[in-house]
Amino acid sequence: MRKYILLAAFLPSICFAQSVPQMDRRVTLEGPTGLNWALSTKVDTLNGTLNSPEISGGDISNSSISGGTSAKQEINQPTISDGTAIGLDVSSALGKVLGASVSRYLNSKLLDIISVRDFGAKGDGVTDDTAAINAAISYAHTTNNKGGRIFFPDGVYNVSSTIILTGSGFSLIGTSPRAATIQSTVTSGNIIQIGQSPDNLNNNQNDQIFGLNIISQNPMTSGAAIYADGVYNLKIDNVRIGENIFDGLEVENSIRSTYGVMIHHLWLASILDKGIIIGALAQTQQQVVTDVFLSDSMILPAGSSAICGVCLYGAGGFYASGVDITSNGDSHFINAMHIKPNAGSDVNAVMLSRFLMDDSTDENLLLDGDGFIADVTLTNVWASTSNTASGIVINNTNTDGFTISGSTVDSNAQNGITINGGVNISVSSSRILNNSMSSNGSFNGIAVGVQTGKTSPASYSITDNQIGNGGFFNLNGGSPSIIHQKWGINIDKLSGQGFVVTNNRGFGNVSGIINDQTTGTNKTVSGNVSG
Repeated sequence: MRKYILLAAFLPSICFAQSVPQMDRRVTLEGPTGLNWALSTKVDTLNGTLNSPEISGGDISNSSISGGTSAKQEINQPTISDGTAIGLDVSSALGKVLGASVSRYLNSKLLDIISVRDFGAKGDGVTDDTAAINAAISYAHTTNNKGGRIFFPDGVYNVSSTIILTGSGFSLIGTSPRAATIQSTVTSGNIIQIGQSPDNLNNNQNDQIFGLNIISQNPMTSGAAIYADGVYNLKIDNVRIGENIFDGLEVENSIRSTYGVMIHHLWLASILDKGIIIGALAQTQQQVVTDVFLSDSMILPAGSSAICGVCLYGAGGFYASGVDITSNGDSHFINAMHIKPNAGSDVNAVMLSRFLMDDSTDENLLLDGDGFIADVTLTNVWASTSNTASGIVINNTNTDGFTISGSTVDSNAQNGITINGGVNISVSSSRILNNSMSSNGSFNGIAVGVQTGKTSPASYSITDNQIGNGGFFNLNGGSPSIIHQKWGINIDKLSGQGFVVTNNRGFGNVSGIINDQTTGTNKTVSGNVSG
């Protein structure tokens, strides 16, 4: 009876409250805290307002709260399961990945990788995602001055201007080069640019591009898919550069020191102009790009006006292995590889191994230009099926040091190898086969010649080669009795002295193994046999 009297005493204050819960059970006055609703009490909070509540140690499961506002609340150690939280800021939440040993704040966890989707990128192949991508890069700069990873989930991300990456330790990462695509919607300018920015006071160090596909919506007329200037220890790996691209990758040293560029598993498909450009802007030896490594990659042209697969204009150290530069259907590079240093610049320390240069319109490998070329080494190289010219041609008279060994030069339209300039040139232990394809018996396996008005080649050696007809193309392209090359080795009468031509074996050349037209005595010609 005493409890009901107390209830009556409190009724006036209850009646004057602003909102009254709807109840179908009695209220009990049990417990040390005062009022406790019975567990089965029903409360109608639809369209209600809960201001500054504190919920501690709760368990909220399969619940739905709609139409109301919960402001300034503190929720300590809740368990929320099978629900949906919309518009909830949980950046400072502390949690632990299942199986992990430590807890981390959510905002720290999310910064492990910065997704361009978090900054508004759609990746739908329609929306212009340029601003969103640049915003993600800018945000990475604000969170960690040692770099960051900008992630591209599956999708096609349209860009209408250059994506510029400055600073060190940043990475542009996609899920795979077939799933994450950056697509330019303009036809000029670079798509991705690393370095060369006025506010970039230091070189870009340790940046990376990985797992992306880079294409253009329409045929480009200028610019590169990736342009780098003033970088070192740049890594490009598992990247595809494809449709409608003018230049694939251009690396320069015009404003800062560029060295240490690692390129692996690169697929350059349908290149309109140049595949890889190294040091095109170099005008002095100080502006050459230093130490570029290229491995396990393929370079293909689009159309027949593509200039070169690899173009070296200013390079101090270019090392390539496991590379195939070839035609693409009816499309051919003019030169698979072109070494052409600018005046005042140079190309030196070029090392090629397991390097295929195939099916070019003109020379598969051409050395010319006005600068210096030094220390070029080719080992296990293939130079085959030039459509209109010789397989390998040295026209640069400033060349000092060119070595080819253990290689095959096969089925080119004119000479297999043409030496028109340079000193300290060596051709050894190679197979020079089936050349003079454009006119039977008109061109030679190796031709040492002279360019009008230029210095004659000198101090060269041609030793231990197999020169004639034979090999795969001979057996599969016609009868073995069809002989192509005129001379195995033809030496022009005006070529320089100090050469060695020894122990070469010729077989099936129209006129024989060697034709030495020089009259000097500073030479060794011996041990060359036919048969």
